[in-house]
Amino acid sequence: MILVEHGPGGGPALFAAPRMVIAAWTRAEVRPALAKAEAARAAGAWLAGYVAYEVGYALEPRLAARMPRRR
Repeated sequence: MILVEHGPGGGPALFAAPRMVIAAWTRAEVRPALAKAEAARAAGAWLAGYVAYEVGYALEPRLAARMPRRR
């Protein structure tokens, strides 16, 4: 569950039953996952969740070789 202070309608909202889960487990999956999230947002969906700090390894080409194998 995720609680946000300013959800749909401007008030607090508790997100408990997602319509879908978007996940990326490898570097190759990061950009498609972000694109899928953006498409859902553009279609009017609310997004609730997080992006791990380590996604920077996948987005910055100079860091790609330093990405931890297990995360």
